[in-house]
Amino acid sequence: MTDQLTTLEGTVEDIVFYAEDSGWTVAEISGTTHFTAVGSMPKLSIGQEVKLTGHWTEHQLYGEQFQVSAVEHRLPTSQSAVMRFLASGAIKGIGPALASRLINRFGEDTLTVLQTKARLVSTVKGISYKMALSFKEQLTAQKEEQELALLLMPAGISYARVKRIHRALGIGAAEAVKKDPWIIMRLVSGVGFETANNVAKALGFADDHPARIRSAYWQLVYLQLSFGHTFAYKQALLKELATRLEVSQEAIDKALADGVEGIIEFRLNDQTAVAFTHVYDVEKEASVAVKKRLSGESKHNPPAAESIADYARSVGMELSVEQIAAVKMALSSRLSIITGGPGTGKTTIVRALVGMARASKLKVMLAAPTGRAARRLAEASGSHALTVHRLLNITVDDHEWEQASSKEILKADLLIIDECSMVDLQLFWRIMSALSEDTALVLVGDKDQLPSVGPGQVLHDLLSFDAIPRTVLTRIYRQSEDNLIVLNAHRLNNDQPLRYSQKTESPFLVTFLNDDEAIAATLEKLLSGPLKEHYGIEDLREVQILAPIRRGVAGVTQLNTRLQTLYHGKVPEGLTYGGILFAVGDKVIQTRNNYDLEWKSQLGHERGSGVMNGETGIILSLDMADKRVSVLFENERLVSLEAEDLLDLELAYAMTIHKSQGSEYETVCLVLGHAPPDFLTRNLVYTAFTRAKKRLIVLSRKRTLDWVRSNKRIALRRSQLAGLLQDG
Repeated sequence: MTDQLTTLEGTVEDIVFYAEDSGWTVAEISGTTHFTAVGSMPKLSIGQEVKLTGHWTEHQLYGEQFQVSAVEHRLPTSQSAVMRFLASGAIKGIGPALASRLINRFGEDTLTVLQTKARLVSTVKGISYKMALSFKEQLTAQKEEQELALLLMPAGISYARVKRIHRALGIGAAEAVKKDPWIIMRLVSGVGFETANNVAKALGFADDHPARIRSAYWQLVYLQLSFGHTFAYKQALLKELATRLEVSQEAIDKALADGVEGIIEFRLNDQTAVAFTHVYDVEKEASVAVKKRLSGESKHNPPAAESIADYARSVGMELSVEQIAAVKMALSSRLSIITGGPGTGKTTIVRALVGMARASKLKVMLAAPTGRAARRLAEASGSHALTVHRLLNITVDDHEWEQASSKEILKADLLIIDECSMVDLQLFWRIMSALSEDTALVLVGDKDQLPSVGPGQVLHDLLSFDAIPRTVLTRIYRQSEDNLIVLNAHRLNNDQPLRYSQKTESPFLVTFLNDDEAIAATLEKLLSGPLKEHYGIEDLREVQILAPIRRGVAGVTQLNTRLQTLYHGKVPEGLTYGGILFAVGDKVIQTRNNYDLEWKSQLGHERGSGVMNGETGIILSLDMADKRVSVLFENERLVSLEAEDLLDLELAYAMTIHKSQGSEYETVCLVLGHAPPDFLTRNLVYTAFTRAKKRLIVLSRKRTLDWVRSNKRIALRRSQLAGLLQDG
């Protein structure tokens, strides 16, 4: 066959195959001849008229095919093609019967009428004005979406992501991209600078175009934010920018002369620093709110230590002197912190604090950053607890910080936030914005765990400000002192040799291996044999595998593929989307906050919306035709995910340590494969240790674990909050 480009026209007769994530299509086309067209294309509909550019190829099994490199398509014009188009379900709400009535009324002008004359369409039997408007909106959206796809898909952007970009940009999306291709990078997660750059090149933008330079600079600031930093130093960014773009310094200076929209410059440590304006404002406002809260007097009279001890004894609790002091501090301060490692009594203090406050007729609210952490807080305290997002009625998207000023004012005497090491800058600001004047805020967490997934290091920065009352718990209590998981978490923190007991009943087991393949293979053997025989764990989904990184044989991605096959007993049949195979029964995790996903409770009749980053679930069913996946999240909320939502879903037999924050699991297998030494920080592995409730099994090279223990480096970030608290 020849590679010479040819242009063919025809009508789509049938869609043999279509992959929503990649746009790969196999379609039967009828024109002057009947042929099979293959390639990545914007979504086609039966009855559509298309103009295809490409070349002929010979497939070993299917014979002659037309390999498509470019597509132009328009709505059908002949009456028969319009009928096929409408009857195929291309417009939601129109089936064969309704399509026939429309054709009988409007003939070959049917689609034009549907697009322009909703009132006239509503005069057809069975069509309300609301339905007619819906048909018009669908046709308009289809046209704009396809126009956008023609711009973006040649740059390697999947049709599913095209749909997300269209949703983000709205009406006129294609025109907006033509004016500034890098807008897709700034507004849509998952689209990087290079991808946007490919679109720009296809549209004829020069390498030194000011919009390209400004967008590259914007992305460098955004990357700092994604690493957890709230600001960056400008000189370092400019150096990296020059290396990345390979354009003249003169072009860079000219493009950045008037600044970049949404980015602010300020002086810090005798250098020019840069930050997103909304992040800079949030950090300043949070520091002001903290100092204002500390300047006021609590309306609550501090209880005497004897009263706290008497109350604790009356409900069967025995509190130490430091625990009594912590309860007294929390009840008499407008803002306070209780921090300590595992087994140091944080839960006991919270239970006593809640009980004492309720006995004093105070209104108490409890919350945590994740659903799992909120459930654990509720179980530990014996009181209802919410996620912070639910508590504050947060419904805006991740990136819309500028809309984040909370309208909720929490009318409570006492608010306890658990797992506050997970609270990022934005969430902390929302909490501070929502507090009433009379609310006492108690932050409970472990200062030695990883900082939040989102930007900032709030707990670390607050603890650096001596004016904030705090209780730092160091004593390990009797019920925990013989627990090797708790003991070794503290020994790791204190650079002490870990203690092992390789007996079957030991809660802390270590197996040293020489390479990553041996680690991964041993994990498979462990899950299919000893865990069943010795611990009665029949379902490997009950064990949470944690690893520090995604890449490599012992990284999360490859482990998930192996464990999925192990769970199903073979490579399962399922739905492949975004390079991931999903099958019924798979354990999965949501990787982005999506407030639009609707759910219904499995335990009652409650309905709501929103699935948060880090929530896990089990796939209950797959709809292969419609690319729809039904997931039961956190054993309680059933969610139906459409194709484009699958971009935010991953397998979760194994997950990164970062993703496990705020969760506890009965049994954890920690896989420490090859990773850059500086990445294996002490607080990363400490966080993994403290996720295990009953049993922790570590698979590692001996030198890796020794390195972690002796490595004093922890993951710290650039943030302003600590400095702003100290100022003035």
